[in-house]
Amino acid sequence: MTLDSELKINHLFITLGFGFTIINLVYSFLILKWTPLFNIVYSIIIAAVSLALALKFGDLHLFSNYDPYDIETCIIANAVFSVVFWEVAYQTKKI
Repeated sequence: MTLDSELKINHLFITLGFGFTIINLVYSFLILKWTPLFNIVYSIIIAAVSLALALKFGDLHLFSNYDPYDIETCIIANAVFSVVFWEVAYQTKKI
């Protein structure tokens, strides 16, 4: 606890980021079947950017009447951002 407060590390973000990265890795290796380096790099980048944007989107408090803690907003935003980024990655790889 003392080390966490001194380093200002939040284990929730590390756990979420690692979990989303694993999901993205599984998706990229099983579905898209690109080269391993491309799969790993894009999975990490997409997971990190999607999670960061989802958390920032949740801070906007756009749906406070329906989602007072903005948890569902972050979950849905992460899903949408991930799908959009994977589609961009797929289209750029296809070219």
